[in-house]
This record gives sequence, C-alpha cells and structure tokens, in this order.
Amino acid sequence: RRQRQMCIRDRLLRVLIENKEKTTEESVEFITEQEKLAKIIHLIGNKDTTIHAKLLANAKGALSKGNIKHTYPALFFNTLKLIRKNKLKENQNSLFKFISRVINDLYRIGLNDQSFKLYLASASIADQVQAEEIAYEFFAQAFTIYEEAISDSRLQFQSIVSIAGVLQQCRSFSRENYDTLITKTALHGSKLLKKPDQCRSVYLSSHLWWGVEIPALGEEEGVSEFYRDGKRVLECLQRSLRVADACMDSSVSIELFVEILNRCLYYFIHGNESITIKYINGLIELIQTNLESSVTNENGQINENPKKHFQRTLEYIESQKEIDERFQLITW
Repeated sequence: RRQRQMCIRDRLLRVLIENKEKTTEESVEFITEQEKLAKIIHLIGNKDTTIHAKLLANAKGALSKGNIKHTYPALFFNTLKLIRKNKLKENQNSLFKFISRVINDLYRIGLNDQSFKLYLASASIADQVQAEEIAYEFFAQAFTIYEEAISDSRLQFQSIVSIAGVLQQCRSFSRENYDTLITKTALHGSKLLKKPDQCRSVYLSSHLWWGVEIPALGEEEGVSEFYRDGKRVLECLQRSLRVADACMDSSVSIELFVEILNRCLYYFIHGNESITIKYINGLIELIQTNLESSVTNENGQINENPKKHFQRTLEYIESQKEIDERFQLITW
C-alpha cells in the first residue's frame, strides 16, 4: 500500500516538474504550480543527515527535467539547512559541492544575479562552519560572475555592497586570505562607472579594514580581536574624497563629502588613531568652503539637501561634546 501511495505521489509531482508547455511558463497558473512545488522541496528532510542528503540528490535529478528557475533555489536553501545540522567535515564538503552544482546550473540558464547572491550565501555559511577554503572558493566564484556577467552599473554597485557586507561578517579567514578578498572588493569598487558609486563603494570598503563586534554572533566589545588596519582605512577615505571632488555636480560632490565626514566620525569614535582631529577639522573646512558657492540643481535652483545633511552632522558633533571630551577639539 505504501509503495502504491509513493507511485501516485511521484506521478502527481512529475506533472508539475515536467510541464513542457513552454508558452505557459510565465503564466500565473504555471508560476503558482512551481511555487507549490518549491514548498514541497522545503519539506524534504530526515533526522538522519545521510538520508536527507540522498533525498536532496534524488530531488535534484527529478527537478532537472523541469523548470529549475523556480525549484532549484528551494533545493539550495534546503541544502544549506542540512549543512548547518551536519557535524561531519567529510559530509559538509560533499554538500558544498552539491550546492555548487545547483548554482552552476542556474548560472548556465542566465540567472546571473541570483547565482551571484547564492554564491555569497554559500560563502557565508561555509565561513560559519569554519570551512575557510570552501568559503574562499565561493567568494572567488561570486567575483567571477561579477566580472563576466554583471554589466549594469547599478547592479555592479549593489553587488560590491553585498560582497562587502558578507565579508565584514566573516570570521574564519586567515589574515592573508581575508586581505586578498577585501582588497579585490575595494579595487572593483574603485572601477565603477559612476563617480558617486565609486566614492561610496570605496568608503564602504574601508569598513573591511576595521572589524567590529557583532552581538548576534555573541561577540563582546573589548573581548574579541578583529582585523584592523587604520592606515588602510584612511587610504580608502582619502581615495573616496578625491573621487567625490572629481564629481561635476557640486551638490553631489558636497553630499559625498558629508557622507565621508560621517564615516570619519564613526572611526574616530571607534578608536582609529589614523583619523585625527586635524583631518576631521580639515574636512569640515572643505565642506564649508564648497557650500559658500551656490549649490544648484539642473534647473538652476539651490539644492538645500547637502547643506541640511551637513548641519545635522554638526549638531551631532555638538551633542557628542557633552559625552566625549575628544570632540571638544573639533571646531568650525
């Protein structure tokens, strides 16, 4: 009886998986069916992790005959759930190879952005289970997709931000491997097409050289050690400042200056000695000098946004003077 039920179930699922009506792939009915199929994939599991892995492998074989665009992501995340449960190193490696094949299949059908994001998710999980070599390889694959298949300037900027965000939370890398990855991230950011994107990518990358505790990971201030290089942080901020100064639109340029000032204040608070009072005061003076000239938009009207942002920043500095005596030396 049980075997008969399984045969009926398999036939029912096969109808959803092997829908050959290509003209209906974007119809509401077809997408609804695929969503239901994806929900079923999320239910695959077993207390025995070896059996769970075999079930996923069998599911991949069956799903490969259908529309993997809608079903493989569910297969991917179910596998990540299994990796978190799995304690055996050998099994972890085979599972990571499995999800790499899943992502490669999605990449081959043109899902570039999604494949990029899945590689980053894989890198994050590999780092969490302290599989450094595998995490490094997943980052390398993400960079490959970025270089080969992501050409839209806005997507490129978002991709750099995503890479930086995942790297900042990584904890298993050796200093050498981590430095290689974060340098590559900053380098790609500095080559973006639009100057504002370049500027923001580089100053965001500066955080990769100044690690901070993440409470969600159980890290406490003053207890954990982090990768920190104040001089490299300053180099990133100086480079971003030069890029901001090269912007043709003065209002955009000043807005970027203010954003960089706020980054400087962040590092100043968190003890980066390379960000000095002299540097902060010089940046404030630069912003004030630029604000003295008319900041207009394309219609010839004055753009007040950079000025307001700068004023809010000065108000914040004033409020900090009551808390931190170091701020007393910041003047304008």
